[in-house]
Amino acid sequence: MPIFISHSHQDKTFVDNLAKMLVMAKHHVWVDRWELKLGDSLTSKIQESLTTSSAILVILSKSSVESEWCKRELNAGLIRELEEKNTIVMPVVIDDCRIPLFLKDKLYANFNKDPDEAFHLIDSSLARISNPTMSRFLQPDFKTDYAFDWRSAPASELHDGWLLRWTFVDHAETMQFSILSECRIYADEKAEEAFYKSARNGR
Repeated sequence: MPIFISHSHQDKTFVDNLAKMLVMAKHHVWVDRWELKLGDSLTSKIQESLTTSSAILVILSKSSVESEWCKRELNAGLIRELEEKNTIVMPVVIDDCRIPLFLKDKLYANFNKDPDEAFHLIDSSLARISNPTMSRFLQPDFKTDYAFDWRSAPASELHDGWLLRWTFVDHAETMQFSILSECRIYADEKAEEAFYKSARNGR
């Protein structure tokens, strides 16, 4: 499930940079500007992502703590924490703002103090609660677990030069065996360069 990033649009430059860094670290993030398309229902799309996300990164700034929309997203996350009895809301402080009352006892990532340490804290915390490159398809009669991976080093440094790889495992209670399938995509130097350029730009 994706990581929902709750933020004020006045902080979009910071959020876009953070989201790109998280994508490069192989986290699946949900940012409204990236996901919403013309004609989409803003309320329903955000509500769906809030209720299904693995975690909610709450970007705390002078702008966001005064935003009624951000307050709603924070409240939705805190209610999920109470219902699921699990840590979901993860505060991220980016300026000298007032910390909301119900977040004061939480450890937060403080980009206002040490950006490198703050990003490391987010990265390591997200790694504990979800694997963004693995998921499951549920069918009436069977399940398919899948994993997605991409190469982080140039092909010249590796024995096997695949760029993208999908692994699928099909299984069911009525099956006496499981089916393992793997799909690898190889790329020439030009396509590889285009892939890494897109990844750096958060695509």
